[in-house]
Amino acid sequence: MTLKVYNAKRDFKKTPEPSGKTLRKKTTHNLFVIQKHAASHLHYDFRLELNGVLLSWAVPKGPCLDPDVKRLAMHVEDHPVKYGSFEGIIPKGQYGGGTVMLWDKGKWFCEEENPAQAYKNGKLTFTLEAEKLHGRWKLFRINKDDKTWLLMKAKDDYAKPLKKYDVTVAEPDSVLTQQSIDEITNNYTKRWGKKGAVKVARPKAAAKAKSPVKKNALNKLDLPVAKFPNKVFPELATLVSEPPADKNWVHEIKYDGYRLVVMQKNKSIALMTRNNNNWTHKFKEVQTAVAKQKFKNIILDGEIVVLDNKAKSDFQLLQNTIKEGGHPFVFYIFDILYYDQYDLTSLPLIERKALLEQLLPADKKGMLRYSEHIVGDGHKVFKHACKLGLEGIISKEANSPYQQKRTDQWVKTKCIKRQEFVIGGIMAPRPGKRKLIRSLMLGTFNKKKELVYNGNVGTGFTEASIKEIYALLKKYKTDKMPFAKLPAGSKNAVWLKPVVVAEVEFTEWTDDNSLRHPSFKGIRKDKPAKAITKEKVANLSFPRRRESISRKPSRQR
Repeated sequence: MTLKVYNAKRDFKKTPEPSGKTLRKKTTHNLFVIQKHAASHLHYDFRLELNGVLLSWAVPKGPCLDPDVKRLAMHVEDHPVKYGSFEGIIPKGQYGGGTVMLWDKGKWFCEEENPAQAYKNGKLTFTLEAEKLHGRWKLFRINKDDKTWLLMKAKDDYAKPLKKYDVTVAEPDSVLTQQSIDEITNNYTKRWGKKGAVKVARPKAAAKAKSPVKKNALNKLDLPVAKFPNKVFPELATLVSEPPADKNWVHEIKYDGYRLVVMQKNKSIALMTRNNNNWTHKFKEVQTAVAKQKFKNIILDGEIVVLDNKAKSDFQLLQNTIKEGGHPFVFYIFDILYYDQYDLTSLPLIERKALLEQLLPADKKGMLRYSEHIVGDGHKVFKHACKLGLEGIISKEANSPYQQKRTDQWVKTKCIKRQEFVIGGIMAPRPGKRKLIRSLMLGTFNKKKELVYNGNVGTGFTEASIKEIYALLKKYKTDKMPFAKLPAGSKNAVWLKPVVVAEVEFTEWTDDNSLRHPSFKGIRKDKPAKAITKEKVANLSFPRRRESISRKPSRQR
């Protein structure tokens, strides 16, 4: 075991990482560490002390407590034992440039009598006694090239299924400083030197990124001082067939999640739905992330999502995560309505977003993320969004104020037809087929407040979701048929009170006002059934306003 490769890759005049020699004196330290490393790609460096060095593996997804999950571990060069206490910044341009966090630290105890021989054979079974990880673990080589290994948890009292608990999500911060990866990047005050950790001045760029908007900057905008509002109704977009092409419009991704308004007054933080239901209890992690920003008074508008393995928002995955955990929430924030003591709603959108960008963390992989936009080229943006398999885009007039209602200054263009429907009945399953539900009978309210039948949806379910949906719907069984007219073929229907809302994806509307190829996407608990109407495409003409954008956005893609 040698540190020649480690030393050869680094210029210790430029990097704060410790250089070191192999410890010749036999020790029984059995040091174990994991360092969370935000380099070109976020990964976790898994290290075990053996024969005077730290054996090292890069684990892209980090450790998992589920014995059924095997995590890829790429064997990398040995590191000096001193590296086990390193936390700080590796400068850009240097090998592994980025932020290093000491994510976990403790001891390991090999089950084999000769750990060095077990390592040489490519199979290590050991026990961890650390601050986050405990119990029996296994590391084993799967290729003869020595680079490709797998890390997995053994079955014991510390094992947990991934769908219920992800340790990297539940325990994201440093065991040394209790800081997040962003906080270390922006606030680190120590760097490794020849004599160990030495104090350094906080980086100017990081300090600037964390600084709030100055009051005098807001005063110059002639903003009204206003009381913090008790309620906020978010601005809603109008459906259009194609996006505006004018350069005075900006375009954002249409996220597939729940709309949330964050209202923080002093230390009180509430997460409200579009209908002013308090959902703070569902998203405690987001509340905590907002609290860490140390705002005083602020109102933020955004969408909470869960991203799939292709980094696309997935509504079903979001619902599953709310119930069972297993995936991190991401809150995309696209507007700011109030800050400090100022009402910002009269400001042009483009100026609100410029202020918002200054206030939010710059980390594009964190829980709180600034929702970026593209100026102009609406048709190209929409075409590209559809090509990527996204739901669509939201287009906003750059100079528009924030209005607490549905407006035509925010418009949405959908790649896939999708909307909410009221569930008015259940069609019972055929003998020998799927149990409990054959299909759900859907409807929307017309101007007379009558529930109009729009067809049935019988796909998009899983066995687990059917049981859950049926348990919810059976509470609303009724003898009264809820639709304005009796749907054809509904002889064996079970009628329901029209109070539960489902989100459904479909290809098009038929001439008889029914859905073609519908697919169930989930139950919506954030929207009242009485508000569900057939979403119609507005016939708008663009451009409508030609004045230039008052301020260019600081991020354009």
